Amino acid sequence: MSGLAEEQTRHDPRCRPARLVSHQTVSRVINGELSIAPATRARVERAIAELGFHPNHVARSLASRKTFTVGVVMGDVASPFFPDVVRGAEDVLSPLGYSLFLASSRRDPEVRAPQRRAPARPQLPTG
Repeated sequence: MSGLAEEQTRHDPRCRPARLVSHQTVSRVINGELSIAPATRARVERAIAELGFHPNHVARSLASRKTFTVGVVMGDVASPFFPDVVRGAEDVLSPLGYSLFLASSRRDPEVRAPQRRAPARPQLPTG
């Protein structure tokens, strides 16, 4: 956060409990690390709730270089097979915290997914 938003937050009386800890401590609470004292965790969580804070997932993915997104290129989205594939992929990926990005090649062999490999792959259940 920077500029006007940071200045407004700094002067917001609801932020006083959170200002008593470092931004690293707030980050550790948000990320669920267990090394935070229960009283500190409660104080930070209370400030988060009072402020209505929600993590910015786009900013998080930029900082971590992990988008938690899986891309699927389908040959024909009008196929009756398509909804079952998408629903199945969502059923597996969603509980793992992944989003699904869909595209159609319209059966054009020149259209294909970028040849980049993701640094991490979700552990998919087998069987």
